[in-house]
Amino acid sequence: MAGMNLSNWLPRSPLKQGVLTLAGGTGLAQMLAIGISPVLSRLYSPADYGVYFVVSALSGLLVFLVTVRYELAIPLPEGAVEARQLAAIAAGLGFLLSGVAALGCHHWRQPIFALFGAPGAGGFWWAIPVTVLAQAAYQIGYHWALRTKSYRVLAATRLWQSLSSAAVGLVVGWLVGGPLGLLLGLVLAQAAGGWRLWRHLLARDHEETGRKRRTRLEKVATTARRHAAFAVSGALAGFLNASGTLLPPLLVAGLYGPDPAGWMGFAVRLISLPMQVVGTAISQVFLAEAAALMRRQPEAVAALVGRITRRTLKFAGLILLGGALSPLVFPWLFGESWREAGRLAAWLSLPAAAQVVVSPVSNLAVLMKRQGIQLALDAARAIVVVLSLSLPWRFGASPQTAVATFSTATLTMYAVYFAAYMALARRLRGPTEGAATPSGPVV
Repeated sequence: MAGMNLSNWLPRSPLKQGVLTLAGGTGLAQMLAIGISPVLSRLYSPADYGVYFVVSALSGLLVFLVTVRYELAIPLPEGAVEARQLAAIAAGLGFLLSGVAALGCHHWRQPIFALFGAPGAGGFWWAIPVTVLAQAAYQIGYHWALRTKSYRVLAATRLWQSLSSAAVGLVVGWLVGGPLGLLLGLVLAQAAGGWRLWRHLLARDHEETGRKRRTRLEKVATTARRHAAFAVSGALAGFLNASGTLLPPLLVAGLYGPDPAGWMGFAVRLISLPMQVVGTAISQVFLAEAAALMRRQPEAVAALVGRITRRTLKFAGLILLGGALSPLVFPWLFGESWREAGRLAAWLSLPAAAQVVVSPVSNLAVLMKRQGIQLALDAARAIVVVLSLSLPWRFGASPQTAVATFSTATLTMYAVYFAAYMALARRLRGPTEGAATPSGPVV
């Protein structure tokens, strides 16, 4: 196990400390979530989890649209004043468009949940816009924390989110039946995370003088126009990219009902633990460190990509091992009603293993501003996701066959992503390519 120690292989000291900090906080948060899963799996049914994953997926997709992704540009400007302007723009849009989403969800609450196989869950419509608003606040604060390399703040936020969600899920699940506890846990976790990160952002902002604040407000419109192309393309690319992970539970719920959606979502959550602990932490720190390197030493980014990619293969092996054991472990640990989730986890471990390798370097396209490449990849994956789940259903296949088809197709798409990112990394190795001005923005 010594070879699996993050501190033994991470390439640069700032990166090493950042990853270890984030992985530690995320790891504690995930261990808590996994630790209470055997209790939650007996308090809530697969159908309850199906409703939870529908709400989570819908809000996750909408959050990419309500801020128009202006927060993505927060780590990029040299000056902090412009970064704060971007945060203010994203916050204003997020608040306004979350209100619009609330009106839409209230008006179409019954058709929305009926479409995804849960017609009796229309009373939970409020969870979608509230979660969207909370997630928008979290994303803005998250990108500000990345800009300032406040990894301890991010790690503490992850832990606080997990504690909030666990406490609410346990208490409400024990007192009240149905998915209410899961939904309240989702909302509170996002709201708690957003509040902590915004406190960090506002603490830094308080250091600005009143004169600078007035100047910043006067220039907000100019900043919005300057980054408009980045934001619009980022919103589209982010929506398409998120579709690859958020559409599957929605499609399974709509095609096969809430029980299979609950099995699938539950399996993905557990089998992706190494990705959540390690891959996400490396991805966050890679974005922060590589953004700085791109301004002064872009060729160093290529070396960073190579080292990280080689080492994350070890964590992919852990995911595959977990997938192989899942059919035996799930019914014993989580209850007999989750046996099918264990079978699905064996298939879902294939794309999850590929994701832990590809995801940490996926921000390379953002940094090089190759929006055309990223948009094409994300659009292709969204199409593959829809076809790989809907075609088996169209021909009368079982949910298990649909998930197996989806896993194989998604694994193939991750191979295409990997090839594209490695090609981009090679372009940074030479001084001419590294110094070239990229063509435009991307997510």
